Amino acid sequence: MRVGIWVTWAVLLWPASAAAQALAPEALGVDVPIEDPSGRALAKLRSALRRARRGEGRARLLFYGASHTSSDQYTGYLRRRLQARFGNAGLGFVLPVQPFAYYAHRGVHIENGTGWQTLRVRGRERAPDAYGVSGVALTTDIRTWAAVEPVAHDGPESLVARFEIFFLSQPGGGHMELRVDGQPARRVATASRHRRPSHVTLELVEEGFHRLEIRTEGDGSVRLFGVNMEGSAPGVIVDSMGIPGSRAFDQLPWNADVQTEYLRRLAPDLIVLAYGTNESALPNLSSERYGAELRQVIERVRRAVPEASCLLVGPSEWSVATDDGWAPRESIGRTTETQRRTAAVMGCGFFDLIAFQGGPGSMHAWVTSEPPMALGDHVHYTAHGHRRLAEALEHALLGNRVAR
Repeated sequence: MRVGIWVTWAVLLWPASAAAQALAPEALGVDVPIEDPSGRALAKLRSALRRARRGEGRARLLFYGASHTSSDQYTGYLRRRLQARFGNAGLGFVLPVQPFAYYAHRGVHIENGTGWQTLRVRGRERAPDAYGVSGVALTTDIRTWAAVEPVAHDGPESLVARFEIFFLSQPGGGHMELRVDGQPARRVATASRHRRPSHVTLELVEEGFHRLEIRTEGDGSVRLFGVNMEGSAPGVIVDSMGIPGSRAFDQLPWNADVQTEYLRRLAPDLIVLAYGTNESALPNLSSERYGAELRQVIERVRRAVPEASCLLVGPSEWSVATDDGWAPRESIGRTTETQRRTAAVMGCGFFDLIAFQGGPGSMHAWVTSEPPMALGDHVHYTAHGHRRLAEALEHALLGNRVAR
């Protein structure tokens, strides 16, 4: 028996009428439950949240996704909400270099010098390689720098007790100097006979708003995979690892050993795969092939962290302009149903993003609300839309068993 809301994918038209434009933001967004036929998809997460609430541990939520996730908007708002409820265990994972436009972490200020190259899977560029845990590797051969620092006024106190730097040890690797608050902390050699994932941890004498600088010396190639920023208190960490334009199966060329090493170090209690919009734009992608590749991605992360809870977040509503108004995109419906079936087979939860928006054809109301909840491209949310999504996700993730 399916748990949740069933969406009928009829070709509904949503006219750009005055009535639609008059909808206020508070009228938009439906609190839909997470569909979980097994009844166990979120067991690990909810157990971790109960421990965090008692002050006995932490709960970590790791979000993979595309453009909705890459700017840390709904994930950033969700981070604030959960940390206000359960405690702030840290800022989590962040890339110390701006890898692409609109990348952000809502609690971290990122600065970097020139000379960095971004490596990732995109479109036809699908070379198997070591892309780290997030699918983004930052490389340089010259003397340059990168820095991360907590935003002091961001929500609950975002103090740092330790920095953990993820990087690739490799033949011909160069040195990097790590500085905390402008003071040298450690010199790290990245040269090795073989390529392997590595990390170094800086335990700070005093927890606080500390700045980490990574300075390469230009004596060889340095490949960074990211920085993990944690506090000492129990509570929640939310990691945002989105890449614009990405699809779930873009993870398959990532070096599995490297991804596994860092997933195990981060030890998430929940892994979220928030994909689907970009898959729906592929004209020759069958539901059978998409489902098979999606299962491969889930199996990869399951092998790395088998105890973690699993959640698929479906694609957003993506309307098509017609002479009569706006119509749902048929391929989005197929993608959503493939994700729903795959989640059930794999024992994952499923959050129907289109049902949350109000069903097929609802995006135009989000675009024309005042203030707008979505952008004019009829696919991406504004900050108001991301806030509403964070609120609905919090309600869905907690459920009655945790919220009571």
